[in-house]
Amino acid sequence: MDFKKIIRDSYYYILTLFIISVFLMKLDASLKFNLIWISLVLGLFGLALNKGKNKVKIPMWLLYAAIIVTFVVRIIPYINNPVPLGYDGGLYKFVFEHPFGEQWIKGMYPGLFLVLMSGLEFFFGAYFLLVPFFIVLSSLTVIVLYFVVKKLFNRDAAILSAAIFAVSITQFETFWYLYYKNIIGIILLLLSFLYFEDKGRWNWKLILIGGVIGGIHRPAFFIFGLTYIVYILIDRKNFWISVGNGLSILTLALLFNIDRLFTYFFPALKTVVIEAVELGGAGAGTLYGTTTYIVYALLFIPFAITGAIKYWKEHKPIIIASVITAMVVIFQAYFYNRMIIYLDIFIVIYASLGFYTLINDKRSFGRIITYSALALSLVLIIIMSNSSKPLVNNQELTEIYSLNSLPSNSTILVTDKYYSPWLKGWVDAKIVAPGLFDENIYGVDEWIEFWKGNNRETFINTYGHPYIYVGEHQPQYIFDCELVMNKTTKLYKC
Repeated sequence: MDFKKIIRDSYYYILTLFIISVFLMKLDASLKFNLIWISLVLGLFGLALNKGKNKVKIPMWLLYAAIIVTFVVRIIPYINNPVPLGYDGGLYKFVFEHPFGEQWIKGMYPGLFLVLMSGLEFFFGAYFLLVPFFIVLSSLTVIVLYFVVKKLFNRDAAILSAAIFAVSITQFETFWYLYYKNIIGIILLLLSFLYFEDKGRWNWKLILIGGVIGGIHRPAFFIFGLTYIVYILIDRKNFWISVGNGLSILTLALLFNIDRLFTYFFPALKTVVIEAVELGGAGAGTLYGTTTYIVYALLFIPFAITGAIKYWKEHKPIIIASVITAMVVIFQAYFYNRMIIYLDIFIVIYASLGFYTLINDKRSFGRIITYSALALSLVLIIIMSNSSKPLVNNQELTEIYSLNSLPSNSTILVTDKYYSPWLKGWVDAKIVAPGLFDENIYGVDEWIEFWKGNNRETFINTYGHPYIYVGEHQPQYIFDCELVMNKTTKLYKC
């Protein structure tokens, strides 16, 4: 009895039902937990597929369609909307325009990132970087992904990876949240995989890319660094040369952070180590959790499991990085919510290899399943893109910008973190906000009492009788002060 054939034949039927069930799950969310387990089993059943039997060619039009879709879904939210998406737009605007202006910036933004973005801002302006340039940068990722997968695996898997990326909800959410550093980190991390396996004495390309990653985005450097360490321990050829290259990477990363090593970089590194060891989930980030991600990526997880196991021996740095990132997300360790963004990239890569294996094993069936999964995901991503809105509308941002007419030495006390970045980025006055910026001298307990109305006089006296801002999308606090603006937003003068 040919058990492999039985499993393979069963796989085709179960996979068909799985695709249909995922579609139905959009109508009945109660199905999702059963489907999660089925997806894991399907991934293992996929091992019965014959790897690379027919060598079917994937058409190039799918790549062109992927590039167009990636770009269009990032354009749609800006149709009739000039306001940047996400929460951090105001922070980035301020940082691009005043990269070394305040102390809090050093704790949030690496030095190389500040130099790079402030230089671009000088020529193009902050708004250009927040909207059109960021759309292009985010869309560029799909092209980088294609070239990396093509170089490391093959052209057909590369086209499929671009198509999956184009309809990835997580990658679109990364764009919506305006995660600038993450997207740059993804591009650099992908490029680094082209040079991990170079065996030359002086791997200057990897040293340069690794150092730049360390100067741009610490979570990406966390993945890169651990991957490099594990890889040179497994593949011990030219071990001491690899150690020397690794020390060169670390030295370059530290040089890019030279002005903040002892104040920010080493404390942050200590936090990384503690959280990685304790697996406590502290510093999770602001993206959704593991279960939500699995549901979003459910169509592609079985194929990613199949692809990862089928191709794990090829280009080991990618499988090492995938396992490291997956472990961080599963055990909710260091900044695990943001790590989901990187895990999704690895899911995309190995899912493309899983689809490629399926198509080569059973040509017509594989294509129907692949295109059905992509079509369903395309519908979902277009719906999500079309419904995506900024956190504040144009009217509210116009009212915020009008606060620049206040006296130049004014202080504005922002009463909710929802609006802190917007006022910081669009208003020249001194901004006091809960948990942010140099001007804030109070902790969480004091702010809680302030919101309850118990110590407001203390705040008002401390900040020299400031203006107090109350936005539309926050609790509507009332203050015993003069109401000088009463529109979509309210402004009090104490």
